[in-house]
Amino acid sequence: MSATPDRSIVIANAGSGKTWTLANRVLAWCMREVRASRTPQPAQILAVTFTRKAAGEILARILSHAAQGAQSEKARASFASIVGDATAAEYLAVLEALCRDLHRMQVGTIDGFFSRIASALADEVGLGVGWTIGDDDALAQVRATVAAKILAGDSAEALLDLLKDGAPSASVTDEIERLLGGGTGFGGGGVSVLAHYRASVNTSPTEETRVASLDAAWRWSERLLKAHAAPSETLESLAKRLRVEPLPPTKGGKPHKGWIKANEMLCDAAASGDALACVENNYLAKIARADSYYSLTPSDALHAIAAAIGAHVRGAVLKKFATRVSGALLVLPQAEAMLDAEQAERGVYGFDDIGRNVARAAVRAGSRVGNFEALCEALGCEIRDLAIDEAQDTSVEQFVTLRPMIQAILSSGNASDAGRFLLVGDPKQSIYGWRGGTPGLIAKVEEDFKANLDEGKPLTKSFRSAPLLMDFVNQVFGNLEADVCGIAKPEDLDDVTSVTEFFDKENLSIDLSASAFKRAPRQWEFAKHEASNPDLGGRIEVYGVTGKPEPKVEPPDDGDTSEEAAAALPTIPHIDPLKCAAVVAARIHAEHPQRTIGVLVRTNKEANTIVAQLRRDGVAVSDEGSSTLLDSPAVDALVAVLELIDDPSSRLAHFLASRGPIAKVTALAPLESHATAEDACAVAAAYANKMRVEIAHRGLATVVADLVDALRAQGLSARDESRVARCVAVAEPFNDAPCARLHEFIDALINDKAESSSADKIRVMTIHRSKGLEFDEVVLVSLGKPLGKKPTGWGVLACDPCTPPQLVSALGNEFERSWVPELKLFERDERRRRLLDDFSTLYVAITRARKGLHLMMECVPKSSGPTAAKLIIAALNRIDTESGCLRDEAALGPVLAAATPSLDTPCWIAHDGDIFAAVKSPEAASSALAPSSTTVETLIEIIPRQQQRASAPSTHEARSLWSSSPFGNSDIALRGVFVHECFREVKSMDEFLEPTRFDGLLERAAQRTAVEKGAPIDAKDTADVRGLLTRLAQRSTEKGSCAHALMLAPNDRVHTELPFVRLLPSGGMTSGRIDRLVLHCDGSGAVKGATIVDYKTGAVGRSAESLAETISNYSEQMHAYCAAVEDMWKLDPASVRATLLFVDRDEVVRVEPRPVVA
Repeated sequence: MSATPDRSIVIANAGSGKTWTLANRVLAWCMREVRASRTPQPAQILAVTFTRKAAGEILARILSHAAQGAQSEKARASFASIVGDATAAEYLAVLEALCRDLHRMQVGTIDGFFSRIASALADEVGLGVGWTIGDDDALAQVRATVAAKILAGDSAEALLDLLKDGAPSASVTDEIERLLGGGTGFGGGGVSVLAHYRASVNTSPTEETRVASLDAAWRWSERLLKAHAAPSETLESLAKRLRVEPLPPTKGGKPHKGWIKANEMLCDAAASGDALACVENNYLAKIARADSYYSLTPSDALHAIAAAIGAHVRGAVLKKFATRVSGALLVLPQAEAMLDAEQAERGVYGFDDIGRNVARAAVRAGSRVGNFEALCEALGCEIRDLAIDEAQDTSVEQFVTLRPMIQAILSSGNASDAGRFLLVGDPKQSIYGWRGGTPGLIAKVEEDFKANLDEGKPLTKSFRSAPLLMDFVNQVFGNLEADVCGIAKPEDLDDVTSVTEFFDKENLSIDLSASAFKRAPRQWEFAKHEASNPDLGGRIEVYGVTGKPEPKVEPPDDGDTSEEAAAALPTIPHIDPLKCAAVVAARIHAEHPQRTIGVLVRTNKEANTIVAQLRRDGVAVSDEGSSTLLDSPAVDALVAVLELIDDPSSRLAHFLASRGPIAKVTALAPLESHATAEDACAVAAAYANKMRVEIAHRGLATVVADLVDALRAQGLSARDESRVARCVAVAEPFNDAPCARLHEFIDALINDKAESSSADKIRVMTIHRSKGLEFDEVVLVSLGKPLGKKPTGWGVLACDPCTPPQLVSALGNEFERSWVPELKLFERDERRRRLLDDFSTLYVAITRARKGLHLMMECVPKSSGPTAAKLIIAALNRIDTESGCLRDEAALGPVLAAATPSLDTPCWIAHDGDIFAAVKSPEAASSALAPSSTTVETLIEIIPRQQQRASAPSTHEARSLWSSSPFGNSDIALRGVFVHECFREVKSMDEFLEPTRFDGLLERAAQRTAVEKGAPIDAKDTADVRGLLTRLAQRSTEKGSCAHALMLAPNDRVHTELPFVRLLPSGGMTSGRIDRLVLHCDGSGAVKGATIVDYKTGAVGRSAESLAETISNYSEQMHAYCAAVEDMWKLDPASVRATLLFVDRDEVVRVEPRPVVA
C-alpha cells in the first residue's frame, strides 16, 4: 500500500513530474474507494488549473494512467509510489468509473469554474441574465464608451490630472483608458489604479467596512499630514535669512561659486512661497541633512534654515499626495460604477471581472457563494475532493472564493470517506504577478491549515533536464542573495531606517524597511535541483554579442590620429543578439533536424524580429508571439478581397485579389490583363456589387466563411488554417449589423491578435508563453534587460498575501521620496515584486531545456544596473569543486569580456556526456512511464512530412499555397516548385509529346511559380525544366520509366492536387493533398482501384542505401493517403497502391503496402 497523504501541499520544481503526480493522486483517491468496496465517484473531484491546455493534459493523463495500469505491470510498478500496489482489476474498476463519469468530471480552468458559479448564481454575483465573456475588442469598446462618458463631465480633466504620475501622456483619453484597466496600467506598472482601488474593497462585506478599508489603505498621507509639525516661520522669511547667512569658505577664504549659485536658486524658489518649487533642489536636500556640498560642510545655522525649509517641503509633498488621493477616491468610484453599469447593460465581461464579482459575493453575508454546501447545490454537483494545480498563480480574489471550499474539505475529519486535498505549485515559477498571481498564498494556506494537512514531500528531481543544466540552475540560483547584492547599485541596497514610527502607527511589518534586493532573494526560496537521468548529455553555450552598433575604440598609444591610423584600428563586429539567436537556432536545426528548439524572449517585438530573420533565411519557424492575423499571407489575401469589396477603386486591392491562389476564389483576371483602367474598374465594381448583395442577403460572417472554405479547398498549412478560422470568428459579431462599408470589420481583422503555433521544430515565443513547455534546446535572449526595473505609477504595501493591500499610494519621483521617505516603502515593495517575477522568469526560461542552453550575452554590458546576464556571470565566476558538472569550467566573466562577438562561435562552452546522442522523443518518453512524460495519446493524428531537402508546394502536410509572402521567398526550392507546377496540369504523358501544348504548359507553370515564389523564372530555369520533361517524354514507351507510369488506361480518371480530410476512428481528423490520383474504373464508370503518385525532385547521385532510407521515411505519409482514398471510394486496401516518382532519376518506386490490422 502507498503511504501517499490524502491532504497535502506539494512544491514541484520545474520538470519534476507535477502533472504526473497530480494525475496519480487522483487515481489514488479513486483506488481507495475501490479497496473500500465502494464505487469510485470521480465526478466528485474538482481539479482546477490555469489554462485549457493544462486542464486537457491533466484529464488525458488521468485516463491514460488508468488505462496503462489496467494493462501493464510495468505501468503499475511505475505508479505504485503514489497509487499503491494496485492490481490490474482495480485499475480497470477505476477506469470504468472514469469513463462512466467522463461527461461529469470537473477538470478545468479556474476561470471556467468561476464562470460556472457566475452562471449558476448570476443574481448573487451581480451579472444579471444573459452575460457573456467578451473578447479584447468587446471589452475595449466598453472602456471607450465609459471614457467618453467621463470626458463629458464638467471637471474630467481636472480630476484626471490628480491621477497622473508625471509620465508623458498622449491625451486625457489615454489617462482614462489606463484608469479603467486598458493598456499596462499607469506608468507601465502593469496594474491600473482602478485595480488597486478594487483590491482594497473587493472583500469588504458591507458598505461600512468598504469605506473603512478605503480610509485605512488610501488616506495614510492625510494621517501623516495631520501629524506633521509645520515650522512656524514662513518660507519667505526663511528665504530672507538664507540669503544673508554666510556660506562656508574654501581654502582661499572665499565662498565656493557652486555654493553661491545653488544658494541663490534655493532662495529664489523659497521666496516664491511655493514649497513644491524646492522639491528637486539637490542643494537643499544635502544641507538639510548636513551633508557636504562641493566637499564643504554647511554650518549649523545653514543646516537649521535648510531643515526648516525641508519641513515645509515635506508638508507640501504630503499635501500634494493627500489631495491626489482625495481626487482619486472621487474619480475611482464614479469610474467603477460607470464601468459596471456599461458592462451590465451590454452583458459583456472579462474573466477578471467574473473573478472579482464572485469574490465579492463570497464575502457577502448570506451569499450562497461563500457557503460550500449551498454552492454545490447551486452548481448541481457534489465536490468532495479538491486538487489545485499551478497554485502559485492564484490571485487573492480567487483564494477568497476557494477558501470556504478548502476549509470545508479539510475540516471533514479523517474518516475513510472524508474529503481529500492536493495543492501543487512552485513559487519559483510565479511569473504572473502583474495579473494577480500571488505565490505567497501557498505558504499562507500551509500555515492556516497546518493542523489539517499531512506532510507534503517536495518534488526536486527533474525528469526533463540533463545533469549539466541542473547544476547550472543550482549555480545561478543557489547563492541568490549574495550574487544579487553583488551586482546591485550600492544606493539600492540601503534600508529605510528613518520611518520607525510610521511602521508602528500603520501596523506594518518592519521587513518592509529592507532593500528590495535583499528581501526578494530571501523570499525566492530555492532548494537544490537534481537530474533523474545521470547519463543524459547536455551543453551550455554563451555567445558574445554587442549592445551597440558602433562600440568605442581607443586611439593608438602613440597618439597618431591620422586617417591611416584610424583605419588600422581593430574593429569590433556588431553582432545583434536577436540575429545571433536566429542564426544559432537555424544552425542547431540544420545539425539536428529532429530536435525541438525554443527561442525564448521577453517581448513580442523581439519574437517578431527573430521570426522575420529566420523566414528571410528560409527556415521554417512557428511564431507564437502576439502577432497580428496579417502575418498570414492567406489572411492578407482575404483582406485584399474585403478591401476591394469596400472600395472597388483600390487598384492595390484589385491587384492582390486577382493573382496567386486567391484569384481562384475571386475568379478575377489579373489587373494588368485589362485593356484599359476603365475596364479594370468596371470589373472590380461588378465583383464588389455582387459580393455586397451576398453580404446583405446572407450576412458578413457567412460570406467570409464561404471565402475561407474556398481557401481551404486549395490546401492551407496548419498555421494559415488557424488564421483564416479566426477571421470567421471575428466576423460573427458583424453578422447582424448593416454592412454598407466593411472598414470596421477590416480594422478588427488588422488589430486582432493571433497565435501561430505549429509543428515546426523551431518555435519562437515569449518566456511567459513557454511555461508548461519543454524543448531539446533553448536559445535565450533578452538577458541584458534590467532586473527589478524601477516602477512608476501607483503601488501597494501588502504584508499578508491573503488580504487586501494595507496601504495604497502613488509612487512619486525620486525627489518626492527623498522628502517623504515613507514613499520609498511603496517603491521598494513594488520593486521587490518585480524582482520576484524576474527571478521566476529567468528560472522558467532556463528550465525549459532538456539538453542544450544557448545564451546571448553582451561582451560589454550596457546596463549599469543588475541584469540576468550579470547574475549568470556572477554565478559562473565562483565555480568551484561543489559546482557539479561545471566544476572544471573557466570563470565566465573574464572570458566574455575578452571575447570577440561572433555569430558562429560561442565564447564559453560547457558540455557533459554525449551531447550528440539522439534526444528521446516525447512519444518514447511517454512509453517509458516517466513522471516527465508530457505526451499522451493524441486526439488528432498528424501525418508528418518527411523531407531531406526543400520540396515542392504539393507537399502533403496540407502546406499552404501562401507559405510565404507573394513577394517573399521561403525554403522551398524554386526548381521543385516549377516542376510540380508543370505536372499539376498533366493528365497523361501524351500531353508532353504535343509541342504546342507543351509550350503553353511550361509558360503557365512558370507564371504560377513566379507569383508563388515572388521570383522571376529566367531562361536558364525554363530550359532546365524543359530538358527534364523532354527527356522523360522520350522514354514514354519504356516500362519502369516515370513517363510510362503517367500513361493512362482507357477508363482511368485523374485528379491532380486533390485535397482531402479524413475522420479518424479516434474521432480526430487528418488532412492533406495528393499530387496525382488515378482512379481505375470499369466500363460502367465504377471505381475498382487507385494509384497514388507523389512527385519527388532531386535525389540524383544518392546511394541505394540512402535512397532506401528516404523511401522508408515517406511510407507513413503515403499509407495515410491510401487510407483516405480507400475511405473515399470504399476500396479494398489491396486495390490501392502508392508510387513515388523520382523525376530527376527517372525512377519509379512502389511503396510497400501498409500492414493490415486484424
